[in-house]
Amino acid sequence: ALAALVAGWDSLLAAIRPDFAIADFAPALLTAARGRIETATIGTGFASPPGSMDTFPSWGGMVPAHDAEELLDIADADLAMSGRAALPGLPSLFAADHQLVMSFTELDPYADARPPHAYVLPAVRETSGAPRGGQGDEIFGYFVRQLGAELKLWEGLAASGKTVRIHMHDPAPAHLERFRALGLIFEPRPQSFDRIMARSRFVVSHGGHGFASASALAGLPQMIVAFDLEKFLVGDGVRRARLGIDHNLFTLDPPTFGRVLADLWADEALARDCRDLASELMVRELPAPEHEMARLVGATK
Repeated sequence: ALAALVAGWDSLLAAIRPDFAIADFAPALLTAARGRIETATIGTGFASPPGSMDTFPSWGGMVPAHDAEELLDIADADLAMSGRAALPGLPSLFAADHQLVMSFTELDPYADARPPHAYVLPAVRETSGAPRGGQGDEIFGYFVRQLGAELKLWEGLAASGKTVRIHMHDPAPAHLERFRALGLIFEPRPQSFDRIMARSRFVVSHGGHGFASASALAGLPQMIVAFDLEKFLVGDGVRRARLGIDHNLFTLDPPTFGRVLADLWADEALARDCRDLASELMVRELPAPEHEMARLVGATK
């Protein structure tokens, strides 16, 4: 599969003859372009692993799904078909001349393995004025449809005893019935972060990178209820940066979760920490990704 992907990119590069390649989670493109043209990666921290690492880390001590050495042997055999040298390690598939990491360092699981100048602004919805989150009288929840209506999460939110407002894109009828039965307010349209900040004490989400980044910028404490590896790592970053806490979706007990939410509601020290970090993030000098791309591409001419 890798040999076929690289061969496809070889054909495109030969036909188009570009001066520069920008790859959004495209390791086969980077491999095909290496040594031929200048390259850059762009994306969130999780989706842009540093190519300089010897191996990928085992997050949370979990057993790897595949043997890394065996995968490296397979990749090297594929690359040999096109006369390419063996890789020093699997992460080198992502090696590029430049990195444009659209994350705050606090939410980048690879922050320790890359230089500070690699970072650009994450994709977030802007807010107006100073961060003032954590002072409203509601809980705001943002979730995806994959979180089924049968999950105990919804009971746990109701068990907080607070007013809970939820947005979910394209919910199933079963979701709406469950929300109604539990007294949760459903918002059919996406909410601006100005509105969320004005009326929310904190936010609960599945750990999407964009929403977590925007919540951090708004100074809103967060509860992350993750369901895959990337989201678990967002939750880990949120907890380590004192932006909030995380909870395991698969072991969630509604009464216990309700008590945890009530404790988070009353945590004034955490709310202050979130507002303080948000003020720092707002003045952090990170270039816009489109401006940095234009600068890099322009420098090749």
